[in-house]
Formats: sequence, structure tokens, C-alpha cells
Amino acid sequence: MRTGLIGLVCGVISFCNCLTAYAEYNPQKEDLYVAVIVTEAAGESFQGKVAVAEVLRNRNWRTRGFVGLRRPDLRRFLAAESVSRRHARRAIRAVRNGSQVCRGATHYENVQTFGWPKDWDRRRMKFLVKIGQHSFYREHPRRAYARN
Repeated sequence: MRTGLIGLVCGVISFCNCLTAYAEYNPQKEDLYVAVIVTEAAGESFQGKVAVAEVLRNRNWRTRGFVGLRRPDLRRFLAAESVSRRHARRAIRAVRNGSQVCRGATHYENVQTFGWPKDWDRRRMKFLVKIGQHSFYREHPRRAYARN
């Protein structure tokens, strides 16, 4: 009985940690979140934009590592993508309301176009789902810090 209680407590703590991560959304940074979604998924369907927004949420709304923000023509690109910006704002709302299309992914890549990222260890990544051109992944919990 004691092991069941410990498992239940660990499950509740884990669930609360997920809620805490989602609670870190900052409405003052919504334009930045929109820029991430538009630059990373401009040519994708609405579901593809939602999936990218979910990855952003699963990374605790941290924008570090999204290479689309490094575009030299970022302002001009965003200005030309008014429909994508509207869809990105809708995608953020969908994610904040609990959307789960990418199954908890924390990483994604357009592997067909850009190949496998050099800084990813394939053994540590678990494929979850493919939406549009993007393949979504999550690190294997047991392999994330394993030494090989």
C-alpha cells in the first residue's frame, strides 16, 4: 500500500510540475511567441502552427533555440505574413486552452529538407508524430543523461 501511495504522490507532483510550466506564459511576450510560430511554421497548416506553439509551451515558453528568430529580414517577413500572424495568435490560444496534438514534444525538425540536426543525439530522441513537414520528438527520459 505504501508503494501505491508514493506512486500517487509522485504522479500528483509530476502533474503539478506540468501545470507550473504552463503557467509561465507571459502575455507581454505574445508578439515574440507569434514571431516564433510564424517563422518556424509559416507554410504549415493551422494544426502545424498549433504543434509548434505546443513545443514552445512544452519548453516553458522559452524562445531560445528557435532559429527562425535569427532571420536577417525578420521584421519584413513578419509584416508580410499577416494571415500567419493571426493563425499564430489563434494557435497560442488553442495551446493555452489545452491542445495536445504533438504528444508532449519538446523538439521538432523538418528532417526531409534540412536533415537530422548535428547537435541531436538520435539515440536520445523518441519520434512522436509528423505534422505537415515537421517531425516532433521528445528526449527519452532514461537516455537523456546516459553516458555512451
